Amino acid sequence: MWYLSIIVSIIIAIGLIIYLNVLFSKLNNEWKVFGGAGVVVNPFNILYPHLSIGNRFSNITSNIVLKTIVFIIISLIIHFTDSLTVTYIYILFVLLAWWVFNKRRKDLNYLSEENKKMFKHYVFNSYITIPIFQTILFLLCYITYLNNK
Repeated sequence: MWYLSIIVSIIIAIGLIIYLNVLFSKLNNEWKVFGGAGVVVNPFNILYPHLSIGNRFSNITSNIVLKTIVFIIISLIIHFTDSLTVTYIYILFVLLAWWVFNKRRKDLNYLSEENKKMFKHYVFNSYITIPIFQTILFLLCYITYLNNK
């Protein structure tokens, strides 16, 4: 039953990727009159590189895929070693994800009012997916350990 946590992590990762694609589609439809989201996203990325949102949020999507792969490796280690030691180290990844999100959230508050109205919803909702996903994966590490027995 330990493999259920891997299946759950993959399902959640696919769900988040679909959510990010829908979010980008909304942004693109909102700016379709002016030629699509690229017209407004590219200058935003130049002005605020630390808050940049790539084409279809590809950097965040790639991050989710990478975190899923790392989780699968960690869950296999937990299964074969029957130890929570790796999980205790994994908490550092979770804390780092929340720290990065809080830094970006604070950076969003320094945007001009015009940019806040246009982008805050999209940037905030896209960047919150990473720490939430990382926290879920952390909890799945414990579930993997419990289902291992």
